[in-house]
Amino acid sequence: MSKILDGLAKSDDEIDRDLAGVLRHWQDARSERGLQRNLGYEPRDIALDGAISVISRRVLKGSAGFEDVDPQQSYEAIVLKHSDKFRRDVVAAAELRLRNGPAAAHAFLAQEVRFLIKSTLPELFGEPGVPQTTEAWCGRKAIIPTFVGDFRFGELMITEGFRSLIWFHEVTRDGERGKGLSAIVEFGPLDAERHATVTDVHFFPHPVGNEVLEKHRKDDEMIGKIRGFNHSRIWPVTQETILFLFTAVEKKTRQIAELNSISDDPFDPANTARIEETTALRGVVVRQFQAVFRRNLLSSRPHKCAITSTTELSVLEAAHIVPYATGHPARDRPENGLLLRRDIHRLFDDGLISIDPETRKVCVAQRLTDPGYTILRDVLVEDSVSGTCLKFHYDQFGR
Repeated sequence: MSKILDGLAKSDDEIDRDLAGVLRHWQDARSERGLQRNLGYEPRDIALDGAISVISRRVLKGSAGFEDVDPQQSYEAIVLKHSDKFRRDVVAAAELRLRNGPAAAHAFLAQEVRFLIKSTLPELFGEPGVPQTTEAWCGRKAIIPTFVGDFRFGELMITEGFRSLIWFHEVTRDGERGKGLSAIVEFGPLDAERHATVTDVHFFPHPVGNEVLEKHRKDDEMIGKIRGFNHSRIWPVTQETILFLFTAVEKKTRQIAELNSISDDPFDPANTARIEETTALRGVVVRQFQAVFRRNLLSSRPHKCAITSTTELSVLEAAHIVPYATGHPARDRPENGLLLRRDIHRLFDDGLISIDPETRKVCVAQRLTDPGYTILRDVLVEDSVSGTCLKFHYDQFGR
C-alpha cells in the first residue's frame, strides 16, 4: 500500500501527486476516528486502471468514505482542479457533490427529471405563436436559458440532453400569456448556441400557476427562489420540489373533474380514457404521479401493508384499485389507493389477489398455492377505501 502511495507521490503527473495527498489525508482522518488505516481496493484499482479512471468512477458513483474529510482533500477537488483532464459529466458530478454534499448529490443524480425552465413561449422558441401541441414542439429547436448564478454546476449536466419541467410566466409578453407549469420536456444535446431539439413532450391537461408558488414558497426553498424570478432561467430542482409541483397538478385535475360533475363511477366508460405508456417520457410522468400518490397515502394511512401488515417502508408501494392506466379522473383519490408490499402489489395488479367489496376480506386466486399467499385468504382489510372501486377490481379477479 505504501509503495502505491510513494509511487503516486513521486510521479511526474500532477494528478497522481494530488491523489497521493488525498489518500494520505483520508488515511489520517480514519486514524483520528479510531479506524484502521485502510485504502480498500484503491491501490489495486489505481494500478490496474490509472488515477483518472478510478477518480472518475468514484465521483460518478458518489462513493462513500470521503464525507468526513476536508472537501478540498477529496476526489472531487482533484477533478475541479484538473477539469480539463476529466469528462464533462465527471466535472459536473464533482461540482454538484462539493456544493450540495454527498447525500444530496447522489439523490439529485438519481432523479429522472432534474431541471425546471421558467420562460415564455417566444423566448423558448425564438418566435411567437407556437401551438402547445406535441406535433408543433417535437423536432423544434428550443433556446435553453442560462442558469441562475448559484446553480451553474448544472451547465455540464445538460450538454448531452436532459429532461425539464417548463413553467411559462403568467404575464403577457410578445402578445402571449403563459399559464404556469405547463409541460415536461425531453431535450437533445445542446449546440454551441444553446439550442436543443425537443425530442418528446408531455403537456399537463391543467397547468398550475403562481398560486402554487405562493402556497409552498415557505415549504420549499427552491420554489421560493423560482417564485421571485421573472427572467428566462433554468434551475436544478430536487425530487421534493418536483413532488410539490406534481401534487398541485394532480390536485387541480381532480378539482376540475369535480367541478365538471364527472362521476367517480369507474364503470362509466365516459369517464375513462386509457393511458398508453408509449414513450420513455410518458413512463417518467407516470412514475412521478405514482410517487405523489404514495406520499399522499403515507400521510393518511398507517405505514404498513393493508394486507400483510408489513411495516418496512422500502417495500411498500401505492396501489391503485381502479388502475391508473384507465385515465379515470378520480383514480388518485386516497379512497382508490392501498399501501401494499411490493409482491402483493404485483399480484393485486394481475388480478390474483383482490378484496371482496362486501366483506372487505382478502381473496386469493386458486392458482396461488404458496403458503405465504394462501394464508392471506380472509384477512380483513380495515383501510377506508371506496366500495365502488373495490367492486371494479373484484370483477376482474382471476378466481
